[in-house]
Amino acid sequence: MSETLATPSSQRTLAVPTVRYHAPRVEAFGLSHPGRVRTTNEDAYAIVPELGFFGLADGVGGEAAGEVASRLAIDTVRKTLADPDATLPVGITKRPSSPGLPLLVDAVERANALVWATAYSDRSKRGMGTTFTGALVLGDRIGIAHVGDSRAYRFHRRRLEQITDDHSLVAVHVRAGLISPEDAATSPHAHVITRALGSEDHVEVDSCCVAAEPGDTFVLCSDGLHGVLHDGAISTVLLVEPDLTRAAARLVEQANDAGGPDNITIVLIRFG
Repeated sequence: MSETLATPSSQRTLAVPTVRYHAPRVEAFGLSHPGRVRTTNEDAYAIVPELGFFGLADGVGGEAAGEVASRLAIDTVRKTLADPDATLPVGITKRPSSPGLPLLVDAVERANALVWATAYSDRSKRGMGTTFTGALVLGDRIGIAHVGDSRAYRFHRRRLEQITDDHSLVAVHVRAGLISPEDAATSPHAHVITRALGSEDHVEVDSCCVAAEPGDTFVLCSDGLHGVLHDGAISTVLLVEPDLTRAAARLVEQANDAGGPDNITIVLIRFG
């Protein structure tokens, strides 16, 4: 099977297609769990080796079909990367034209338009939306596209570095110096996001390219993980557990042991 979409766990070892320069060896593993409080899992993720694409989305809206929004976002990005010239949904006119990171950003923008149009046309889905954090392997770099409060990290030379900035109310308060990072996790506004796919017909997508050295591990995770485990706890697991499968399982287990208040999803990507 060439791809994995929102299954309980997945692992692939791949050689990135030779159309990308200096293709490294990449190992990837994903795991998702509903947590100990929620009865449904509104997270979705994808590991698509042949595209060098890895992503996750955390649906918002609860009864307004957050799980529909997250799956729609992941599927749309995957399909766009696979075939940028595919037929566009009615009302969506932008067609990606540039390879690499611009194509990933365009794919996320297309996903936003489709989530928004779906919610607008179906009263039962009004108010649905989703975060999105995706990675695209570009030779010895990795492109990141991001909207919302899911995160991307790089574990580089035994140190965990946060790549993305949260689009959340508490993150705004932290950056303004109104609250400390330590208080952010327990803030009553911890789950209030300021940007999501589907909330408007256009979205600003944060993007960047990061160097990927042999031994680097990239971490994509929903706030069900990083909102419960601090960066030091994540780093410790990656330090002591070299196997991606066991590292992901241990991180999910620790998040659940800490209460598991939200859906938990993690995707680990290691460069060889």
